Amino acid sequence: MVLKSTDSRAPFVVLVGLTVLVAAPAGAWKLLAEKAGTRIEHQKDEQGRTELRVSGRITAPCADAEAVLRDIQSYDQWMPGVHVWRRIPDARGREIYYSRIELPFPFSDRDYVVRYDKRAGPQGVAITAQSVRAGPEPTASAVRMTDVFSQWTTERDDAPGCLVRYWERSAIGGMVPDWMVEKSFAEEAAGLLFALEERAQSHHQTRPGVAR
Repeated sequence: MVLKSTDSRAPFVVLVGLTVLVAAPAGAWKLLAEKAGTRIEHQKDEQGRTELRVSGRITAPCADAEAVLRDIQSYDQWMPGVHVWRRIPDARGREIYYSRIELPFPFSDRDYVVRYDKRAGPQGVAITAQSVRAGPEPTASAVRMTDVFSQWTTERDDAPGCLVRYWERSAIGGMVPDWMVEKSFAEEAAGLLFALEERAQSHHQTRPGVAR
């Protein structure tokens, strides 16, 4: 989930030079920004849910990017906009996480609970999150988002680096204006692949046999 935050780690600098376009009708994908092969697209579906697509090639090998994406418990260490991130105990051993997102005054924070599933194949991995009814009860200090879906995928090919895609769909709820949502998506989504690339490069340096 990416929304405007006060996290000083978010690499907003990569937004420089991106092209921001005008609004599009519901159900039509709109190109928010594009630079150096990274595309950020946004739309509102017919149910009013916000959708985001980010795609691009990072320089780190797919093996390292996939290792980072599979390490779900560490997402808060590199993913922009994550302020509260903790695993919820589950008797069935499922990977369920609670997260809270800070929004600027006068808007209430948002929180959500999602279950993660991991799939791997010869061409890459898919890490999927789906909202579930679990974890702490909603509180008056935050708006609980109950319709959240996201997916990371990697694609291995013959080119250097790794092709990465991120797709998110969510019902943000409350009275957050569309312009704030779009601005937040353009800023933090631009830093999303950058943050993954940095984390994956760091992971690569820890692998045995890698020159340091």
